[in-house]
Amino acid sequence: MSKRVLLLVMPFLTLRRPHLGVGLLKAGLHRAGMECDVRYFNFQFADIIGTGVYEQIAEGSPAHQMPGEWIFTPALYGEDARPSSEFSLALVRGIKVYEEKFLQQIDHARNLSPAFIQDCIRQIDLSLYDIVGLTSTFQQNIASLAMVQAIKRQCPEIITACGGANFEGEMGIELHRLFPFIDVVCSGEADTVFPELVRRLRAAQPVYDLGGVTSRVAGDSVTGSTPPSFINDLNALPYPDHADYFRDLQSSRSREVIRCEVTMETSRGCWWGQKHHCTFCGLNGMGMTYRSKTPDRAYREIKHLLAKHKGYDIFNTDNIVDLKYFSELFPRLAEEGVKVQLFYETKANLKKTQLFTLKRVGSTSFQPGIESLNSHVLSLMDKGIKGIQNIQLLRWSKEMDFDVSWNILCGFPGEMPEDYQQITRWIPLISHLQPPLVVTRFRLDRFSPMFRDPRKYGLANVRSFPGHRICYPFPEESLRRIAYFLDCDSPTTPETLTEIRSMWKAIDEWKRIHKESTLTAELDSGSLLVHDRRAGRAPCDYVFDDVARDIYLALDGVHTDSHLLRTLQEKYPRRPLTMGRVHEILNGFEERDLVLREDNLFLALALLPLDIMCDESPEPVEKPATHDGLLAIA
Repeated sequence: MSKRVLLLVMPFLTLRRPHLGVGLLKAGLHRAGMECDVRYFNFQFADIIGTGVYEQIAEGSPAHQMPGEWIFTPALYGEDARPSSEFSLALVRGIKVYEEKFLQQIDHARNLSPAFIQDCIRQIDLSLYDIVGLTSTFQQNIASLAMVQAIKRQCPEIITACGGANFEGEMGIELHRLFPFIDVVCSGEADTVFPELVRRLRAAQPVYDLGGVTSRVAGDSVTGSTPPSFINDLNALPYPDHADYFRDLQSSRSREVIRCEVTMETSRGCWWGQKHHCTFCGLNGMGMTYRSKTPDRAYREIKHLLAKHKGYDIFNTDNIVDLKYFSELFPRLAEEGVKVQLFYETKANLKKTQLFTLKRVGSTSFQPGIESLNSHVLSLMDKGIKGIQNIQLLRWSKEMDFDVSWNILCGFPGEMPEDYQQITRWIPLISHLQPPLVVTRFRLDRFSPMFRDPRKYGLANVRSFPGHRICYPFPEESLRRIAYFLDCDSPTTPETLTEIRSMWKAIDEWKRIHKESTLTAELDSGSLLVHDRRAGRAPCDYVFDDVARDIYLALDGVHTDSHLLRTLQEKYPRRPLTMGRVHEILNGFEERDLVLREDNLFLALALLPLDIMCDESPEPVEKPATHDGLLAIA
């Protein structure tokens, strides 16, 4: 009987969705006539330590603090693993402070990890396999290394291969050098390389000339000069095979408490990053070039996955959505009556019509790259957007009942105290909008512009995090080569740090009150009624008629005062409308905190009826204007 390939998924991959890369590799091997099995051992460890504890480690803890890696150090190093007290000591410098109960749960899981690895080995009939592959992203390295070591001890003849984000570039080369039980490392997109690697290994042919592959020649790590593989035509890839994930899910108690999603991709790379690489972003380290599937191919794949995995949402791993999908993919799905949550990451400058198109498909959440509400800080990140535009997206999202996953990053070189003073001033005005999930200092990620040229950005003393130093017994030079996340001295001045802390406190209050805060508008017989029920304010209602109504409706999107004047003059060609009149009305809105102003840009803050789209307002109802069209009702 011919041998098979075994792919293993170890803790601490999220439980909520299958690993897309593994699903694609299995499908690719099957297409090449090679049999492959997949085991999701992360479910079994979750059953042992509890799903809640597992999820807190995998998704609720900063990856650079590495609690998941720390847990498996005894399984990898045995008696040479560091004592349990060192994890708490390594956390002293961190912002995230763990409760004592959670630290005890981490310690308990750590004590169980060696037996867990041995139990995984006992469950596998290794005689069926000649090649075992493991993938590692975020906090999967130590568990994966422990598993590879155990496999080689049990069956030295089995060839072990590792890949994934943690093995990309020099990280994989250095890990291969440091851990001799790893036979092969694959770096980059392995869709076509891995089946060819399997073929050559079985034929005892050299593999070092394969792009992105590191192997052993006479005991030494050898990486060929061929660059990593790059998939240009995503349409040629197979549909991912996630059958093993759902099989292992059904045998786990976690199925009763987690909501699962099906992973797929419709693009790779980043079209924005090709133009302006965000300074902090380390994604797409080996392949920023944007490639996307045709809308028709994406449509067929979505339909296939929905038919195969009925009742599950779809999680797209794309770094950024292809804008043509808003006109060529999502409307097609909506017209067919498809209702499914399609999760995407997006740029924050989406149009309202694009958001509405996503909503029509059934999507209820997405992740825009907001990152800050201050334009200067956003420019330091090279985000290509203003703070007021991010508020625009938050308001539109609230109008459509989207759950928006967004964060605030801070601590960038060049920030000023006034940057955070501005955000703190804005927060009470937008308390009715969704607050950020997390506020955190930027992280120095491998492959990011700040990582590649720290001097350019004024970053000093680049080094590994304390978590790396307690999880790997190697000198700093090696740690810097294997680390995806790195640390550096903070470039933030004490004055700016004070304002960041004030903003942080204001955001904590925002999170506390936002569910009870509302600011809404409605049309009634040509008048616009605004109801202000934001927390911490006296309830107040406003009536806007005539020009004031039209200006407020025009501010459904961000506009300048010049745009507003042109809009009014086109609508009322016989009226002597002036910029002075526009400013009087805008000042009235500002005094009531009903609009947001940034320089010469203005935005309405009240949630508007969904049938009012950007730059559209109802036909004027001619009647005498009083009080410049503004009337407050206490």
